[in-house]
Amino acid sequence: MRQGDSPEALQVRTLFTMKARWSCLWFSLCLLVLSQMLDAQSPYTGPVGGGSPTYTGPSGGGTFGGGNGVYQGPAGGFVSAGLSASLSAAPRPRFNVPRARTARFGRVSLPTGPLPVRPVGPIPQPAAVPPAPGQNPPQAKAASTPFGLPWPHEQWENWWALQAERHMELTRSFSARSRLAEASGDSFLGELGGRFNEAPMDTARLLVVARCRPLLLPLLRDSSSLVRGEAALALGKLGGAAEAAALAPLLNDGNRFVRQMAAIALGLSATPEALGPLLGAVRDESGSDHVRGFALLALGVLGNVDALPTLVAVASREQEERLIQSCAWFALGALGGEDAARFLEGAAINPRGHAEVRAIAAGALGQALGAAAGEKLIVLLTDAETQVRRSAALALGCRENLQSAWAMRDGLVLRRSVWRESGFLSPASERALEAQIHDAEQRAQVLTRAMQLREAKVRIALCKAMDDDSDRMVRHFASASLGRIGSAEAVAALKQRFEVPGTIETSRSWLGLALASAGCRQILPALRSEVAAKSTQASHRNACMLALGLLRDEASGDMVTELATTAGDPELRAGATLALGLMNYRPALKRLRAAMSADDRLELRPALGLALAVLGDAGSLDMLETQVLNGKTSVARLEATAALQSFHTPAAMDVLLRTIADKDTSDQVRAAALHALGEVAQKDFSSPLDRLAETWNYLLSSWPITDALLR
Repeated sequence: MRQGDSPEALQVRTLFTMKARWSCLWFSLCLLVLSQMLDAQSPYTGPVGGGSPTYTGPSGGGTFGGGNGVYQGPAGGFVSAGLSASLSAAPRPRFNVPRARTARFGRVSLPTGPLPVRPVGPIPQPAAVPPAPGQNPPQAKAASTPFGLPWPHEQWENWWALQAERHMELTRSFSARSRLAEASGDSFLGELGGRFNEAPMDTARLLVVARCRPLLLPLLRDSSSLVRGEAALALGKLGGAAEAAALAPLLNDGNRFVRQMAAIALGLSATPEALGPLLGAVRDESGSDHVRGFALLALGVLGNVDALPTLVAVASREQEERLIQSCAWFALGALGGEDAARFLEGAAINPRGHAEVRAIAAGALGQALGAAAGEKLIVLLTDAETQVRRSAALALGCRENLQSAWAMRDGLVLRRSVWRESGFLSPASERALEAQIHDAEQRAQVLTRAMQLREAKVRIALCKAMDDDSDRMVRHFASASLGRIGSAEAVAALKQRFEVPGTIETSRSWLGLALASAGCRQILPALRSEVAAKSTQASHRNACMLALGLLRDEASGDMVTELATTAGDPELRAGATLALGLMNYRPALKRLRAAMSADDRLELRPALGLALAVLGDAGSLDMLETQVLNGKTSVARLEATAALQSFHTPAAMDVLLRTIADKDTSDQVRAAALHALGEVAQKDFSSPLDRLAETWNYLLSSWPITDALLR
């Protein structure tokens, strides 16, 4: 109370203050309501992450789809939040606009460019926030992201992150180049330390295992859980019975991430010795951290038919947790075969089943039967549940293998020619063999017509989904599947829709990539003009550049090189760099190598390393070796390590082994090097997880499946 104020003045002042406070409160409340209304504006009509109306858990992989709306996945496609948190405690930005393209990693801005996503360390698990009783699930936000992936739901980059390995085929590419160099007397990567360093990885398996195993086994007992988990994963990719025996005890490790990676590693080891420990982990219901889910997925990856009864029992148990059931159904699809397909079909068409389970069963049915599941999936493409239609649209992207219908005829023809050359074919035997060849040819013709008819039905159903479905992601997934089918009729349908005037850029991105996957070069002029248009959004320009790369369009190489080295947008530079690698544009080598040596754009090194690896550049490998071993900061060494994992050669493996063995190296860099070592030294040209990822509906809320497939 001011001195000299009368009681009346005091009363007026108090009343005015109360009114002002109530006005401010009311104004704040109005702003909050308006913000919520704007956030709810979305092209998706289902719950967050595209989940079912019977929402029972986390949708889209995060609290309300997308990890609390905060990007906690691998920035730039290589490093997860578990690793970046140890380098910087700064909060990550919220994806509050659809075009958000960068995430903060320490003090460096990393592009979320179109790179394969391979997280190092644990991805934060989503929190289950069910809706209040009697209320519908919350609506999806357009800018929310699927679990483990950094882009908004509708962006094509999420789909590409799971497909990129199929298009890159780095191990196969390096192996072919090494054999060519060996045949010509030249070394593919120069003088890098002896004949072993010049040999293809797949022909030097014994030496690869002999160098890696002694270093990896002691790391399974390392004090850092990050190192133990990544060492387990690398050991599983190395494969073998001895590795399985060493990995089994880690299923009881004190750290959840280590247990999960040990389970996946046992599945990747592809050895019968892994079956027992995994079955034991599935039957152990005392755990509460979903390690059972990872063990179920590993059983599917392992591919041992003896796991079928256990998978069916867990999937069919009504009292089982929904997340565990989902993993079991997905594992049945990975296991494959007619027996598994019968159970999957029943779960997919069950109208009383949970939408999430039905969607996973639909996708798994496509995995189990391939193109033979076409007619069953066509029915699911018109299902009332959005997620079921999405999974069906993705699973329909399997082309009929017409050559398989003629395998028996071709085998009989080969037998006839061998017997003729040997002189043991009597006239009577030749007549009998000719009759068998004729019968086999008749059967092959009938099978071919049936396959062509089934493929035509699939194409018509996917075209109808592209035109009429109310959900945008169903339409996008349908276009991607038509691109994977790649027949002349499928290409014609995609091209017709690509050329429609006024098509929004998001749809054109999906259509352009689908046409490029099918090898349609007629769209090259349109792609070039859209890349050159500065008014085009960066995401769509990246899609067009990747399409040019997939089509090997060297005529656009100079334009793309200019964008890769001078564009101000890091995302655009990353996409252009990757496109140059895909199109094998060797005139760009000098400028790409110069960009790699620069220290002002550390965040571009993973993309540059991937492009230079595809181009087979020797000088950049020497440069990366220096940066990995002698980098000034942990961030610089991490980025160089991420780039080095693209070089699938023994020389790159030796650099990674030295990094891991260096006692002065931080746990974060060692973990990144271990992850890269697993990619470089894996026993097969591609991981079985890559095949499963091609048709996975990443918008589902079953986060252990996405987590496993990203490894």
